[in-house]
Amino acid sequence: MMMVARPQPARWLQLLAVSEDLPAALVARASHSPVEPEWHHTSAAEVQPVLTPELSQQLRRFEELSQNFRVWWPAPEKKHWDAAPGAVNVVASPMEVLGQALAVLEAWRGEAMPLIQRYQQLRAQEAELVLLTDLAMALGDSTLNLSQLGLDSSATLCLTSAVFVLPVEATLPLSENEEMLSWTVTGSKHRFLVAVAPHQSLSSLSEAVVAANGRALSINGSFWDGTGRQSLPKIEQQRAHCYREVAGIKKELRLLGQRHHVAWHLRRVARLQWFFRAVTTVSAGEALSRLEGWIGPEEDSIHINQLLDRAG
Repeated sequence: MMMVARPQPARWLQLLAVSEDLPAALVARASHSPVEPEWHHTSAAEVQPVLTPELSQQLRRFEELSQNFRVWWPAPEKKHWDAAPGAVNVVASPMEVLGQALAVLEAWRGEAMPLIQRYQQLRAQEAELVLLTDLAMALGDSTLNLSQLGLDSSATLCLTSAVFVLPVEATLPLSENEEMLSWTVTGSKHRFLVAVAPHQSLSSLSEAVVAANGRALSINGSFWDGTGRQSLPKIEQQRAHCYREVAGIKKELRLLGQRHHVAWHLRRVARLQWFFRAVTTVSAGEALSRLEGWIGPEEDSIHINQLLDRAG
C-alpha cells in the first residue's frame, strides 16, 4: 500500500527553561497538543543527555515493579496538570517524581501482597471447583461414590486412591494391571480417571497421566458427599463463596490504590517515560536548557506561556 505524506502548517517553538524543569515544561506543552522536538547544536560542549545514570536506575526499578504488579495497578490518571492530590501545584524534578512514585508503589505492594496471594489462591480453588462440577455432573447418580475411596488419606489398607483429569480427547494411559481398580468418566470438557492401587502402581500411573497432559485432581471431602448429583449443591455453594471473596478482594485493591494515589503517580511516571523517549539530548548551559521543535500553527507565545503558568 502506498503511503502519501500530507504536509500540515506548523510553527517553530524555542523553549528555554531551568534544566530540572525542562521535562515538566515539555510534558505540559505536549499534554495540550502535539509537539515534535528538534535540536540544532552549535558545539558538542552544549549537548547534554537528559537521562542520567541515577534516573536510569530509578526507571529500571519502576520497570521491575511494573512487570510484576501492573496487572494489579489502576490505569494512570488522564489529567493535563500535575497538581498533587489535595495539595498546591508544585513542579518536581524527575528524580523527585520517580522517588515519590517508587516510595508509594513499595508501600502499596506491602499492603497489597497478602490480598494478591489470597486472590491467586481463590482463583486456583475456583478452577478446581469448575473441574469438580464437571465431574459431579458426569457421575450423576452413579454408584461410584468418591467419598468412600479414602481420597483424603494417603493410604488405606496399603492401597492409595486418586482422581486424575485429562483433556477429553486424551487417550487414557491404562495398561493391564491386576493390582489396580480403575473407572473412567467423561464430562463435557474433560475426561476423569479414578484409580485405586498400591502406591508404586499409582505413582507409575500418575507419571503416565502427566505425559498425556493430565494431572491429579484434589477432592475435598468437606463438600463431596455421596453421589455426584448429591455433591453438586455443596460444590456450587463453595464456588459462590469463592466468587464473593474474589469480588471483595478486588474492591479492597481498588480502594488501596485510591488511598495511595497510585493512578496519579503512574501518570507522572508515564509522562516522564514519554519525555525520555522523545528527547535524548538538549542544548544546555550551566543552569538553563533549550529545546526547539514544531507545534500547531494556531498557537502563539501568549497562549503557550499561559499553558506553562497553569502547569506551575
